[in-house]
Amino acid sequence: EKIRRGGRQDGVGGDGGRPAWPAALAPAHPERPDVRNQPIHCDQFARASGRQRERRPPLRGGRTLTSLVDGAAALGIALGAEQVEAFERYLRLIVEGNRRANLTAIVDPAHIRTRHFLDSLTIASAIEPERISRSRVLDVGSGAGLPGIALAIALPGCQVTLLEATGKKARFLESVRSELALGDLAVIRDRAESAAHRPQVRESFDIVVSRGVAGLSTLVELTMPFCRVGGLFVGYKGREAEAELSGAARALDAIGAGEPRVVSVDPAIVGEGRDARLIVVPKSAPSPARFPRREGLPGRRPL
Repeated sequence: EKIRRGGRQDGVGGDGGRPAWPAALAPAHPERPDVRNQPIHCDQFARASGRQRERRPPLRGGRTLTSLVDGAAALGIALGAEQVEAFERYLRLIVEGNRRANLTAIVDPAHIRTRHFLDSLTIASAIEPERISRSRVLDVGSGAGLPGIALAIALPGCQVTLLEATGKKARFLESVRSELALGDLAVIRDRAESAAHRPQVRESFDIVVSRGVAGLSTLVELTMPFCRVGGLFVGYKGREAEAELSGAARALDAIGAGEPRVVSVDPAIVGEGRDARLIVVPKSAPSPARFPRREGLPGRRPL
């Protein structure tokens, strides 16, 4: 399923390569050399893609940098100087990496700050930042690392795992983890349909997030099996949230979901004219073992 919100284009699916697991989650393969923990820096990422890293002039924040800091504060998240600098470094990495990995359709730095970074933090409209900081968070179909990396920067206490199937994007995420020294961040290269059946990660996360454009029936099948009973799935949506929720009743019942709710984000935070909403789904019972179904079926034949 393609991923898009606010102009973003990513994929829950991928290139079909062998899954890449973080050391803490990976199955053993003694016959192969273990290179999972070797850091991938941006210049290596560039060389692997056939280009050398180019030097770029510094990006100036101005009003949109202030909007990011003030918007985060309105959400109950205080960004310190080091976190602001980390967001600016992350922005540069996205701009550079986008030339090689098609990370996002949004390329203007000002819009990246508001439509990606600040939008990612709006989860704090639905869940207290203190709770997020104490949680294990999974970002399904992470793409450029949103919302997962933004949460790891803004709320450093949370342990974030990024699930991304496309090889180039997963390598980019590894490079960001290394460049920003995000020690509690992990990257898994795999499809949701197969990763969710791994005992290392199934029903083991407190919060599962996705900014996917797939319908809610598809998203809950791909995400809820990762969520522990008592945890939450949060889907980033727009004005279509209520309509999607009413059409996903069967899927929610089948996957072990509790009573869902829609949270509207204050337009003063995300900008007038933007209608950002969050679908919050609690996990009330274990997901049946047959879910998610095999690759492609959740999208082609939603529950």
